[in-house]
Amino acid sequence: MTGFREKEVEDVNDKSAQQEEKLNEYLRQLLSEKAVISEKQCPFAFRFIDEEISRIQQKLIKGPPRDTRYIDVYHEKPVKISVKVLVPVKEHPRFNFIGKLLGQKGNNLKQLQEETMCYMNICGRGSMRDREKEEELRQSLEPKYAHLTEDLHVEIHTIAPPAEAHTRIAQALIQVRKYLVPEYNVEQTERFFQSKKSILVKLEEEEDWMDSPKRSMYKEETDVVRKGPLSRARPRSPITSKSSVMSILNKARIAMEESHNIEHRRTVHSHDYEEYEENYRPPSKKFMDRSSPYGKSAPDVCYTKRKY
Repeated sequence: MTGFREKEVEDVNDKSAQQEEKLNEYLRQLLSEKAVISEKQCPFAFRFIDEEISRIQQKLIKGPPRDTRYIDVYHEKPVKISVKVLVPVKEHPRFNFIGKLLGQKGNNLKQLQEETMCYMNICGRGSMRDREKEEELRQSLEPKYAHLTEDLHVEIHTIAPPAEAHTRIAQALIQVRKYLVPEYNVEQTERFFQSKKSILVKLEEEEDWMDSPKRSMYKEETDVVRKGPLSRARPRSPITSKSSVMSILNKARIAMEESHNIEHRRTVHSHDYEEYEENYRPPSKKFMDRSSPYGKSAPDVCYTKRKY
């Protein structure tokens, strides 16, 4: 019985392999016809061939079926949703969208995939750095390089229950759009932040070195060498760490506060200042303003100077 079952499994695998080979051959023929037909002269034929290519590609992809006409929310079966986001290279031909999407060492694209829980690939014309190799792979008519005949785009797909899958795709579209808006000073900004980051890393390494026990051993060895009779080299000034700089700043701040308090504690002597006394005299009738509504004028103020 076991031998019979193994034979059945082998027959099924052979049939699936033969079917896959037929689909690949059919896909090659479609790609060759698409390369011959012009989109401007035969737009309808070009569109039908493009739809047929995408249909065959979905059959060749292994995994859960793509989202169909009906969505089964009751059973919450995982579905695969995929979208293609067009990169606006025709509107902005000089801007490096691929560099902005990838970031340094592909960190931007990795972060997008982690945040949105979607798989993202940059496909289409211009997605490869080597143009000659890209043209060679395009002419090979291999099914896995069929995307090179399409426009530059970002392919986003995810596998999840229907509601969650659509939520992931929506979030991915929002996040990807930020990278498809051209900013011509973004490269300078990234270089600036990368230089700042490298400086901070160096400072942290120096701080760890200043606090490490190896530094004390190295200092003792260098002190012995410097104090020797044959060493005439000028000693290097030690690199100030962050803690030593903070201690210097604290000492300076304390010294300024002490000097400020000393100035406020100085006694006021009578011979240093002149005291002014304010005396009020009653208003005279001569200067009364009869036209005023209140019948009284402002009091005359007289200051007398006293010396001690």
